[in-house]
Amino acid sequence: MASNGNTTTMGKVVMAVNSENLNSLLQGAWEDALELSQDIDLCERSEGWINRQRSKEWMNSLGKRFQSRYDSNNDRVFWRGNPDNERDFHLQEMLFDLAVCKTSTVDSYTKKAELPFITGAHWLIESEFEQGNSREIVIDMSKLVMGSSENKLFVASHKLTDPKWESGILEMCSDIAKHCAGNKHCAGKLFFCFIAHPKDWHNESAPAPSVHQWTNDGWKRL
Repeated sequence: MASNGNTTTMGKVVMAVNSENLNSLLQGAWEDALELSQDIDLCERSEGWINRQRSKEWMNSLGKRFQSRYDSNNDRVFWRGNPDNERDFHLQEMLFDLAVCKTSTVDSYTKKAELPFITGAHWLIESEFEQGNSREIVIDMSKLVMGSSENKLFVASHKLTDPKWESGILEMCSDIAKHCAGNKHCAGKLFFCFIAHPKDWHNESAPAPSVHQWTNDGWKRL
């Protein structure tokens, strides 16, 4: 990747994902997921099944948006539902819900093949829509503390029935954020996004995604 943060994809120079364009990328991914879920909504299935399918569309949309911003020759985007890495890595998801990784290759033991390996991470992302027990959010955000990356993102859901939910969740996660980014033990930037819960995607009251960045002064909305 060039020092200015740009990358070349399909012969075109595009700007990698950063604090300046993250908001628009997440908004676009959410709108993509809404559109792709229209057929799901027509299925005569349980609310739980529909919500799970919507969640999958969200992750697919988010992954593809990130994928379009990075060099497909040197970077890999891992998430469950993406078959692109199965041939080389024998998996779709790499430790996190979504990971944008830098790669290189090493000769195999027999010298008959080049094997790709990960040299670092541009983004590590966890997504947890649980609203009944905030413990699930704490557990999944703790995973981000364990990883090393240029950027980290946690995605939770808005809770339409609780106007204090967003500020309360951010406050709860502040102590975790101190261990997750911007200190001597763990460099990199940390972001937190709220999107509508899958059950509320077609509720007219559902708010647009809101994105926050962790700073020395606490959470700052982008």
